[in-house]
Amino acid sequence: MKYPLLAPLAAFAAGIVAAQHATFSSSELLISILLLAALALAGLLRGGRWSGVVACLAGFALAGALWTSLPAPPRPGLVTAVVDREGLDLRIPVRLRGWVRVPPTVREDRDQFVLAVESLGEGTRASGGVRVTAVRRAGEAPLDLHYGDRVEIAARLRRLRNFENPGGFDRVDYLRRQDIHFTGSMRPGSPVERLEGRGGMRFWAAVWSAREWAAARVDSLLGANPATAAVVKACVLGEKAYLDRAMGVSFQRTGTYHVLVVSGHQVAILAWFFLVLFRHLRIPRGWGALLAMALLIGFALLVGSQLPVIRATVMVAAFLIARQFYRQRLVLNVLAGT
Repeated sequence: MKYPLLAPLAAFAAGIVAAQHATFSSSELLISILLLAALALAGLLRGGRWSGVVACLAGFALAGALWTSLPAPPRPGLVTAVVDREGLDLRIPVRLRGWVRVPPTVREDRDQFVLAVESLGEGTRASGGVRVTAVRRAGEAPLDLHYGDRVEIAARLRRLRNFENPGGFDRVDYLRRQDIHFTGSMRPGSPVERLEGRGGMRFWAAVWSAREWAAARVDSLLGANPATAAVVKACVLGEKAYLDRAMGVSFQRTGTYHVLVVSGHQVAILAWFFLVLFRHLRIPRGWGALLAMALLIGFALLVGSQLPVIRATVMVAAFLIARQFYRQRLVLNVLAGT
């Protein structure tokens, strides 16, 4: 078979679609997958090739349905559950303690960051993220916060909501997949109290330090032209928050807004550049492939692990691995596998 991964992909996708129109029990799906796996193995061992293939494809379809039907693991300490259990009045600011999971994005009159909550109110332990917006007074300096800094703030919490337009963007699901469950706003002049210790992981601290260094370098080179610096940050770091609304609308009207999005095109160009460079440096092909993959992974982390970049990086890695083992490099197989 020339494209062996297409049929499993189609079966898996069919299971995902089926799960949108029917309710499946996770235990029933899991038991069915195990039975189909046993049936496929028995068919292959007894020479029943086609029966084994059909059982395998049915198993992939059920695996797709299972993937979609898996419930989210219970989190009794989630900030939403704690707010409901404690009966907190969200009309008044709530004391939040936690660590900075996403450093502040500096806008004209406000800073926006994500706080990984450790406790709220009178010290009630909680978990989950809150996207906080801190409005600055005229002439006030931006917040000097970095990844891992532990702080205590007072913010008014707001529950996530959609605009309920048919077929519209599901903002609530988008934020919850980032482990963000509330938005919060700080009053102008509200203090940010720093706490001892640090949160998070050293690895991600290093990644965020690299992003901050790159952004600061862009500002130092293009500081006289903040609009140009904002475009460079969007194209290189995938950070569109620094673009003002008028510039974003201008790119949309000209049909060139996609150039502000870090996508697979940048990954492909970087992969080509690295491979050509390593070939001219006479680095062995295997080591060159490993170095290229390592650099592409670093680039994916630098731009915020965006899904198109991750997908393109995985595809390039599959291509390089297939080339290293002298396998046919079929695009459809790579697409199906990723």
